[in-house]
Amino acid sequence: MPGENQPILAAAYGLHQDIRQWSSKDNELIAAAKRMAMLMARLSQLVRGEGGNKKDLIDCAKQIAAASEEVTRAAKKLARECTDKRMRTALLQVCERIPTIGTQLKILSTVKATMLGAQEPIPSPDGSEIQCGSEEDQEATEMLVGNAQNLMQSVKDVVRVAEGASIKMRTDSGYKLRWVRKRPWYT
Repeated sequence: MPGENQPILAAAYGLHQDIRQWSSKDNELIAAAKRMAMLMARLSQLVRGEGGNKKDLIDCAKQIAAASEEVTRAAKKLARECTDKRMRTALLQVCERIPTIGTQLKILSTVKATMLGAQEPIPSPDGSEIQCGSEEDQEATEMLVGNAQNLMQSVKDVVRVAEGASIKMRTDSGYKLRWVRKRPWYT
C-alpha cells in the first residue's frame, strides 16, 4: 500500500485494484490498463529519484502514453461494435480525454526530467534561472502528479463503461472482448 507521500504510486495502485479482478486473456483493454498501472508505478519511483535517470523518466512517460493509446484504441473498437447508442456515446466520451492527458504526461515528464538531479540552476526562456528544489520544481512535480492521477482515473472510467458496453455488442462482428473474473484468493 503506497504512502501519503507517493500520490502517483497511489493512483497506479488504485487502477491496479480496480482491474485485477479481470483476466487480461482475450481482453486487450485490461491488458493495456494493467501495463499502464505497472508503468505508472515505475514513473512514481523515477520521479522520487529512486533509480533511473532523466532518459528513463522520459522513456517511461512515452511507454505510458503508448499504453494509453492502446486503451483508447480498444475502447473505440468496442464502441463501434456496441448496439446501444447511449453506452457507445458514454464510452467514446470517457475515452476521448485519454490521448490528451497522455500527451500532457510526456510533456510534464520531460519538464520534470530537466530538473531531476540538477545541482546547477536551469536557465528559463525569460532569462531567469530555475533552482532545483525551487517553487518551479515543486510546481512541475505537482502538475505531473495531478496529470498521473487524472490519467489513472480516466482509464478506470473507460474500463467501467467498457464493461457495461460489452454486454450490448454485436455478436456477428467477430470482435471478442472477454470479461472473465479471476477466481478470488479464498476459493
